[in-house]
Amino acid sequence: MINIRNSQIVTYDNGNKNITVYFDFDDSLKKYYIVPIPHLVKATDSDVPVFSLTKYKSNKGGINGVCTFDVELYVPQDALNAVKDALQREGKGEYVQGQFDWVSVNTFFKFILNGEEEFINAVPSMYGQNRVSFVVLLKKDEDVTTFINAFHNGSGSVSPFSIQYDMTSLTKLVGIRASVGYNASIAIEWQRTYRTEKDTWGNTKTVLAEVKKNLKQSGAGSVLIDPVEPVSDETKARVQDWAWTTLEKMVSDSVAVANAAATSQDPVESTGSFTQNYQENEVIEWSVNSSDNLPMFDNSIWNKVYHEVDLRQLVVNFNLIGSLASDLKEGVEKVEITVFYPSVAPRTETLYPTEGKNNFTYQVPGNFEGDDFNTYYEYKYKIYFKDSTLQPYQSESIKSNLTIVSITPAMLGIQSIKFTATNVPFTTEIPKFISKGGVTVERLIVDFYFNRPEGVANKTEQKEIKSNDEVITFNSYYMLPIENSYVYKLTYIMSDRTQLVIDPVRNFGADNSNTVLINFPLQDITFSLYARKDGKELLEVVLLDAEYIDTQNSEIKLFKSFEPWEVDFKSKTFIIDDDKWNFRAVKNPDGAYYRFNGTLLYKDYEVDINDYLIQANQSNFTIYTDREQASLLIDWNNVDWKSVANVEITLFQTENGSMSNDRILKVLHPNKLESLADPKEVNKQTYPLLSTASTKKPRLIYNVTRKPEDPKFEYWMGITYNQNDGTKLYLENVKMDKLLYTLPPNGNSPKAQLAFVTLDAKSNMALKKARREVTEKGQSTVIESEE
Repeated sequence: MINIRNSQIVTYDNGNKNITVYFDFDDSLKKYYIVPIPHLVKATDSDVPVFSLTKYKSNKGGINGVCTFDVELYVPQDALNAVKDALQREGKGEYVQGQFDWVSVNTFFKFILNGEEEFINAVPSMYGQNRVSFVVLLKKDEDVTTFINAFHNGSGSVSPFSIQYDMTSLTKLVGIRASVGYNASIAIEWQRTYRTEKDTWGNTKTVLAEVKKNLKQSGAGSVLIDPVEPVSDETKARVQDWAWTTLEKMVSDSVAVANAAATSQDPVESTGSFTQNYQENEVIEWSVNSSDNLPMFDNSIWNKVYHEVDLRQLVVNFNLIGSLASDLKEGVEKVEITVFYPSVAPRTETLYPTEGKNNFTYQVPGNFEGDDFNTYYEYKYKIYFKDSTLQPYQSESIKSNLTIVSITPAMLGIQSIKFTATNVPFTTEIPKFISKGGVTVERLIVDFYFNRPEGVANKTEQKEIKSNDEVITFNSYYMLPIENSYVYKLTYIMSDRTQLVIDPVRNFGADNSNTVLINFPLQDITFSLYARKDGKELLEVVLLDAEYIDTQNSEIKLFKSFEPWEVDFKSKTFIIDDDKWNFRAVKNPDGAYYRFNGTLLYKDYEVDINDYLIQANQSNFTIYTDREQASLLIDWNNVDWKSVANVEITLFQTENGSMSNDRILKVLHPNKLESLADPKEVNKQTYPLLSTASTKKPRLIYNVTRKPEDPKFEYWMGITYNQNDGTKLYLENVKMDKLLYTLPPNGNSPKAQLAFVTLDAKSNMALKKARREVTEKGQSTVIESEE
């Protein structure tokens, strides 16, 4: 583990360049770690880089060119020599170079178009030099010209375009406390006013890059560094950089989750403010950033990398990323990928996980129907395992229009997740946590559900952690694709024999990261009120009381009476109440919930809010001025856990009621199909239900909406019962007549299906009645008597 308080910068290349060196926490190991630098990959046995800029003479197909290139990390030989010389002078000649144990790696290409800085994000392999490929589509002729000028000047020098690697490695926050915060109000206002012609940082495919670009500039992010002992300015600066990178990741995760739920047209509007505090000596994912400008090419190289063709080409990069267990018997030996595209013969390439060729770029003449370019192709992959007794796995053909296709461990049936506790007050470390009070954690139990492929027997595995920094690992190696997401439950057994439960915890899984840091669950929480004007109704005042309820943890109940909110949209359609609810509680997103009661005062009438519930995985309550809202409850205490391993529930509403068979498969099995053009799902929620519960489970909450003139609530429901034997059963003929649905013990059909539910039920927001005038908080007087 690197020591962020023990590092130095070494200069090389006659003092023109420098490189960062870290030392290990354990001085007895006598290890140092050099932060590598990005550079363009060169073709095998050649000085020509893996780089191509192609200009299309015709913009038929809507694109004028494409730029592709590969980058990787390396330590220049002259830099390594300089480090060794510096260590020798300091009496550390016996120290040996260690290798960083990366937790995650992301790469960004930074360039300028039309005077504006742009970012593109790509995910490296996590093997060797962390090679990664970029494919940049250039829409305009002037964009192509900008790239030509950035990479060619005839003699070769440094390009204004650069590459940045954001890497994380586990370390301890020694001698410093830190706090990072996100202000949703500022972010939403920035999204609305800064640039209206396109989504600023809610784009699904580029959300991390857009957050990196806008978080500081908008003022929505904040970082506070608090040294508890003297530290150098250099250390402060590095902690500052780490805090911003960590915050960017947290915000991008929040935006991505909001985008998946599609609760509004702009996912940023569904995010909530938050603050995350980091204590001294807490284990963290330390950010190690490394960047460098790309080169310009002289004429001899330029003539080999620049091309002009008549029409647009199809350009797709295929690569292997993540831990493919190639060092284990259960691991992957190689992967064959075959690509199909109209008008050209199928092409097959072989990729290897750890060495040699682990990516390739598929570039062929485009297929056109008239002036329309065909962006769709199909591919399939065949997995060969290191265990030669195992039959290779052949995937089905997959239709896609992505420019980068990553073959991940989940697609190869591999799942390996590490859990590490940090800053948990374990009984075995009482002196360290004496200031936290008398109650400590005896042990932490992790129940992990393996999301196994259909046909493979399911199970839940349980392991314990009894001290910080202890690592437990859950491994599964299957010969069939699995979903990348996973689910687990945390149970903290306290020294006074009570328990704290977080159940369930959902992780959507990064393609090349498999480490989960577990903190103590008592955390600061912020809840906000939003209002959206979606009709002509004139909302004027909101009177609201709220409760935070967690029945899994000793019936925790907290109360908040919001100040009367005088709603004034002015020229806006979306606003946020200044009165935030800040409180401290066990953070149990899918196990706790909020309950609201109050009144909405409109210009001519009022609407009562009666026991409206919101799951604690949401950090805000959006009040729609012209829409009725209701809380649908799902009771799942009757599930037959002797036959069922877990249950997956998907709920959403659509802009219309139609739904194709392919779309049904896509909703229930996200890995089956990559691109479909069916009705957009909105207000989407998914719930994984585990069989690990020993107590009664709280009901699930799904919030549905309808316009006042609509006679019924309408939504889609998909319920999958994953059986212990690896098969799946689904529910057909789902019927509901009230806002409470009890799951049957098991499914009743082997056919994947979604139920379209029409529910004629009263909402939690009562019908219009006489308007009253607010005089003081908690008091009102009726001023109109018409019903």
